[in-house]
Amino acid sequence: MRFLTVDDEGEGASDEVEAQATTEAQEANNQQLYESALALHAAGSHHEARSAYGQLLEQPLVAQAEAAAAGGAADTRRPSLHLRFLALKNQSELEEQQGRHGLALDLLLSAVRIDERDAVLWGRVGALALRVEQKNVARLAFEQAVACSPHHQLAAMRCLLYTSPSP
Repeated sequence: MRFLTVDDEGEGASDEVEAQATTEAQEANNQQLYESALALHAAGSHHEARSAYGQLLEQPLVAQAEAAAAGGAADTRRPSLHLRFLALKNQSELEEQQGRHGLALDLLLSAVRIDERDAVLWGRVGALALRVEQKNVARLAFEQAVACSPHHQLAAMRCLLYTSPSP
């Protein structure tokens, strides 16, 4: 709660309203940038889409969203954090298609730090980790996928088949 004197009301209130409007305007611009990147991605303009996702991830609200959420539980309902999560996943897909599996894995690991409850995302992390021959990471990812969704049979099978120690 904030108390203002009558003389200060105009100055303090306008600063708060202006800051809120600026944040909302930035969030609206970030949403438009994400939609533009998504359209480029869907159209097959992968180079332009990667650039647009990268530009979105560099926006101040989006870039700082993960650090701002680090103090408490990550809430993917926050617009900037949710956009960061989606952009990381989508950019990872583009990097994987270009054969940059290590970079794709790094992007997915950043996304999984935002939402650890996504079994499908953990499955993708495991599959990419296998491609770059990081069996320990793959095993952990597949175990997490099963922990998030015990009925995720593909992750359970991959965990057993691909990450078991060789005889």
